[in-house]
Amino acid sequence: MLVFFFAQNFVNKSRTNAYNCKRVNCMHNYNFKNMNIKEKFGQKVKQLREEKGFSIEHLANISNVDRNYISDIEKGKRNVSIEVIEKITKGLETDFATFFNDKSFKR
Repeated sequence: MLVFFFAQNFVNKSRTNAYNCKRVNCMHNYNFKNMNIKEKFGQKVKQLREEKGFSIEHLANISNVDRNYISDIEKGKRNVSIEVIEKITKGLETDFATFFNDKSFKR
């Protein structure tokens, strides 16, 4: 019963103000409104990585960042330095301005 409540509450929150993944037939929702900056950054990394078809390991290799660290970033568990942000944005073939000029980072 308690699990159902939490699952239902999560589903309801994830459907409002969500960003849907652009992959064909993908059901990912990214709800940026109620996230802290670490979670927003992590979800944006995950979104771009999946849109490009990169695995975490592939992004780790081209970014020269440990794959476990990338996984933790995507989960919003890491405070990321500006140097690591630069490595990841280069690995995702984007730049700071494009990466952060997104509705998810606007208030």
